[in-house]
Amino acid sequence: MKKSLITIFALFFISTSFGQRVDFQEILRFIGNGFKDKPLFVNNVSTDTLNLNSVSNTLLGGQNRESIEIKLPLTTYRWFYRLTVLDIKSNYTYRNDETLYFLMANNKYPSNLFTNNGRINVFFMGQSGDVYNFKQKRIFSYYNNLCVFNVNSFYGQNNLVNQNLWMGVENISDLKGVKVIVEIVALTTEDEKNLPKPIYPNVNAIESEKKVKEAKVLLDLGVLTKKQYDSVVDRNSLRLTKEEAIERLKAAKDKLDKGEITQIEYDEIKRLLSPIILKN
Repeated sequence: MKKSLITIFALFFISTSFGQRVDFQEILRFIGNGFKDKPLFVNNVSTDTLNLNSVSNTLLGGQNRESIEIKLPLTTYRWFYRLTVLDIKSNYTYRNDETLYFLMANNKYPSNLFTNNGRINVFFMGQSGDVYNFKQKRIFSYYNNLCVFNVNSFYGQNNLVNQNLWMGVENISDLKGVKVIVEIVALTTEDEKNLPKPIYPNVNAIESEKKVKEAKVLLDLGVLTKKQYDSVVDRNSLRLTKEEAIERLKAAKDKLDKGEITQIEYDEIKRLLSPIILKN
C-alpha cells in the first residue's frame, strides 16, 4: 500500500546540542569519565511502552505515531535512551537487572539488544502544539539534528536539556505493527535523591495559563493521557516563594564559582527562577 506523503517542516538551528545512536561502551565511558573530575549520577527518568500500528492499519482508525514528554532533572548533564522494537503482540519486558537504568548504574554491559524487523523514525519536539500536529500527521517543527530515522532497536544520546521536550516515535512499516519500549536515563551533576523535586516555574503567567488550557483541550480530545495532562499542569505551576528562589539562585552561584556547574547550567537555573524573584 502506498504511503501518503506528509510535508514536514524541520526546525533547523545552530547549537551544541546533538542526538545520535551510540554504542553502550560509550555510555559507560561517559559515566566513568565524570564531569570536571567530579562524579556523574545515574538517574532513572522514565520507562514507557508504545503500541504502534502499521501504516495500513491507520486507515482503519489506528495510530502509528505516539509521543512521550521528557521531564529531565534540573542538573542533567547528558541523557541516554534505549528504544527496543518488538512485535506488537509481544509481551516481552526487561527484567529488573536488564533495564537501561540498572545497566548504567551498575556499570554492566548488556548481553544483547532485542529487536524485530520493524522500522521506526524518532523525532524530538519542543512545543506541545507540534506534538499534536505530529500525531495528527500535519506539518510540525522538530529538532532536525536530534532525530534518528529508519532504525530498529538502538541506544541514543542527547545533551539537549529543555523545560519543554517531547519524543515522537513513528512506525514506518506498511504492514507490521510494533511495540516500542522507551527507556530514558539521565546523568546529573548532583545526586537527585538528595535534591528536592525539580521546579518548573512560570516564565510567563499568561503563556502558562494558555498551555494548561491547551492541554485540557487535548485531554478532552483523547490526545493526551491524564498523566501527560497532569505533567503540563505541574510544569506551569509556581511552587517556590520569592525567598526560596533567591536562596536557590545563591546556591547555584556558589556552585558556579566553585566550578561545580557550568555557566550554561547556571544561566538555565537563573532563567527558571528569575520570574519568581522578580514577581511583585
